[in-house]
Amino acid sequence: MSESKPQDELPELPTEFSAETNNSDELDALEPLAPEPIALAPEAAVGLEEEAPQLAPGEKPPLREMHGAPLHLRNWSLVVLGGCMLPWLSFVPSGPVTWGLGKLLVLAGVWLLWQSVELRAGGKVPGFITSLGSKAIGKKPVEVDPKVAARRAKNRKGPAVLEIPFPTPLHLLGLVVTLLGVFTPLLDPVGDLPSNASSIAELGMLAWAAGTWVHIHAYERWGSFNPIFPLMFIGMLLSGGLTVAGYLGGAEGTTIISLLGGVVVAIGGGLAAFSIVEAMVDAKKEGDAKKSVENERRKAARTTRKS
Repeated sequence: MSESKPQDELPELPTEFSAETNNSDELDALEPLAPEPIALAPEAAVGLEEEAPQLAPGEKPPLREMHGAPLHLRNWSLVVLGGCMLPWLSFVPSGPVTWGLGKLLVLAGVWLLWQSVELRAGGKVPGFITSLGSKAIGKKPVEVDPKVAARRAKNRKGPAVLEIPFPTPLHLLGLVVTLLGVFTPLLDPVGDLPSNASSIAELGMLAWAAGTWVHIHAYERWGSFNPIFPLMFIGMLLSGGLTVAGYLGGAEGTTIISLLGGVVVAIGGGLAAFSIVEAMVDAKKEGDAKKSVENERRKAARTTRKS
């Protein structure tokens, strides 16, 4: 009678343990490995997962190679940012407080968030940034046994990052300053709340475009890619397109600045949103490639068992 063969290859099990790990005291000291604080789901969903290079202790990782959806999203978000620097929605209903102070506050807040990325990546930042970004809010860092930390470092795939807590006063300050800038039209002596709603929208789009740039800045430094960022640009495509249509139709309150800003924001927003389609195509290609490799591996394993 021939011996039946398993349908799939069983995973390999360790054949022996070292004398060191057989010691009961050592086994008691070992703790379950905590998952790395990385958002895997969004990145895996769009097919942008990439293994970082192995590095020596203390070695700074190279920047991730930029191509495809993340590169295009960064470029087109900067186009939208440039368009939103124009008062294309706020020129008539608001005044210099919105055009000047509001946009400066938005950019200052985003700059603080950009600095938080630099701090985490080990870049050079001002001293006050290090102070604000090195303290956790509402929680204390968990102490890790040195042996456990050494084992985690040995098993880690990709470059090590600084142990920067989240959230920190730096994150909080950046968000507060950005939101203060977005809602500056409420403090603008020119106009009232209903008419200033468009000004708030303009500043909100500026903040999202600048924040997307920070997000890609983090991705380039081995962060994860979140598909929510390009999806939100669909709203900018619609807003810019409606503004252009309103100007061409002679809508009240539109100016040549409305036309120029609307065109730039609509084009940049549309192409930025299209990057999610690129990411989905890349995801399918990556998934097919991994499936093909796995099928070949199983086929080779079955052939080896039969021989």
